[in-house]
Amino acid sequence: MRPLTYRFDPLMTDQASTSDADLIAQIAQQNSTALSTLYDRYSRVMYFVAYKKLGTVEEAEEVVLDVFAQVWRIAERYDPRKGRVDS
Repeated sequence: MRPLTYRFDPLMTDQASTSDADLIAQIAQQNSTALSTLYDRYSRVMYFVAYKKLGTVEEAEEVVLDVFAQVWRIAERYDPRKGRVDS
């Protein structure tokens, strides 16, 4: 699995305790550090589920990257009243 590349950000330590909904709100404001934090939280689980269903490393990696690309594109549409990020 290929991790997202990111620069050191002194705010990253603050991001670790930020709620998922708050991270999505920050992603909607084009905050790449928030996306990296969300990726760190969920990419591993997503990868294993995708790999189990699809059976290949390449397809599982592609699914994970596609999901996070979609999060980046449509984060402003997220409504925490309609569901949790980890659902």
